Amino acid sequence: MSCAARAPLCIGQKVAAWFEVAVIEDPALLSPDHVYRNRIDQLIGRLAAVGVADAHDLERRIETVATATASTR
Repeated sequence: MSCAARAPLCIGQKVAAWFEVAVIEDPALLSPDHVYRNRIDQLIGRLAAVGVADAHDLERRIETVATATASTR
């Protein structure tokens, strides 16, 4: 199946890949206290809802960071 036939997934994969790079540059993006955390959660959740596998992985990473942060407080 061509990328055009599954455009939302292709775009979603690119967004997820971009976010992965952004997290390398600014790990605080995963922090529960980040100023854009609600927007990040909404975006990643929507990507996961349409079936972007990378978004599911990102959700797990965000949850892991949130749990680790909560346990150190």
